[in-house]
Amino acid sequence: MLDFSKLGFTKIKDLKAGSVFLVKNEKGELFALKQNPAAERIVKFSKRVHQDGGALADIVPQFWAKDGWFWLEFLPWPLAGDTVKTHGLSQEALNLINPEKLARAESQLQKMTFKEEGMETRSADFYLGNIIETKEALDQEFGRGFFDKVLNFLLAQKEIIDKYSLFLANGDPHPQNIMYKEQNFVLIDWDLLHFNNPAWDLTDFYLWGWRRSNWGDRLLKEYKKSISMPISDFETIFGFDLVYLASQLVKHALLIKAPVEFMEAQKKILLEKITFSLP
Repeated sequence: MLDFSKLGFTKIKDLKAGSVFLVKNEKGELFALKQNPAAERIVKFSKRVHQDGGALADIVPQFWAKDGWFWLEFLPWPLAGDTVKTHGLSQEALNLINPEKLARAESQLQKMTFKEEGMETRSADFYLGNIIETKEALDQEFGRGFFDKVLNFLLAQKEIIDKYSLFLANGDPHPQNIMYKEQNFVLIDWDLLHFNNPAWDLTDFYLWGWRRSNWGDRLLKEYKKSISMPISDFETIFGFDLVYLASQLVKHALLIKAPVEFMEAQKKILLEKITFSLP
């Protein structure tokens, strides 16, 4: 049994079996505790964000760390959704999470100068190396040869993805990593903070918000107001991320036997992008 007394905590229960724990300090204050080799980096990032203020500070929790563990205040708020039951952001979350504020926070994140030893950079090869795992699902859903069209589409954008793979990204903005209460919301998981292309986080939000296309459209519209590159370049990058992630979600939908409407939403995106790209 893990002993958290050296950290100043008493364990109450597991929040996620064996990896995330609900603990309390001597004052009775509750925290979510997790072990991660990048714990100190996450704390430095959090401190920097809250020094700068702005929209990003509103959605990044304050973290503390010691001996490879980090923790944040425990929030008894609902999760914005998940990937196997609600299959994305819930209707209630979409009603309450303001996409314009989220876009401003993402824009602020990308403009930060923050770099620590060991931070990963994900360029096109990272995604091209993983896309093969979608082949069976794509050919099953679209017909034999469709995967080759997807691969060729992604390969055609490699140069521009590599050119712009230098922006800070959360990297894992899934519905179960977002908590909300009324008009307030936070992105609780920053374990994968790294450098990526500027559309990656936005694409994740956009696709998991599939229930309401207007929500995703508002997100992108607000983000583009402060964009620091040609809009045409961003649209190309967004298209790459959209095709890659929608392909992964088609595979995911088959594995978990997701509702038809979830699968159809991802297939529609792929068909529009791939058909448009064909000569």
